[in-house]
Amino acid sequence: MRVDRNGTILRSCATHLMLKSSYKKHIGRRVIRTKALYLQSRKLKIMIKRFLTIAAFAVGMLATTGLFAQDDIVILINNETSRQQLFELRQELAASNINFLYTPEFNSERKLTSIMVEVTTQDGYSGNYQTSLMDDNKKVYIIRKFAADADTPFCVGDCGDFVE
Repeated sequence: MRVDRNGTILRSCATHLMLKSSYKKHIGRRVIRTKALYLQSRKLKIMIKRFLTIAAFAVGMLATTGLFAQDDIVILINNETSRQQLFELRQELAASNINFLYTPEFNSERKLTSIMVEVTTQDGYSGNYQTSLMDDNKKVYIIRKFAADADTPFCVGDCGDFVE
């Protein structure tokens, strides 16, 4: 048995080497285990990235096929439409990427007597229409149908049978 200057008993050289080697094995297993966990987490990250890429692609495909299509736009303007309502219509259509220009004429009773409208959509449809609204039955329609199978996807003016 060996003792150092302070009186502490020193282990024998063989015991010390045995403890040291078992410590190395323990550390070695920990490193291997840590590396395995790292590789597992790396594989998981790659799988998540692939899944998100495929999901984004699928959503993009569904959006372009019309599954997430917008609601149809149907607007009616008659002689009861006010200047404020026309202004609000312009703002709402601008939010849907539709440019709506109008030139109204009102009488002294603030009734709309005539209007000229010009409508342009972002996807290439455009039209204009001018009419007198002195008759109570006269109406101006602005219609945009987004369904891919729509017979007439766009109409401005007196749309006749197009109005359901």
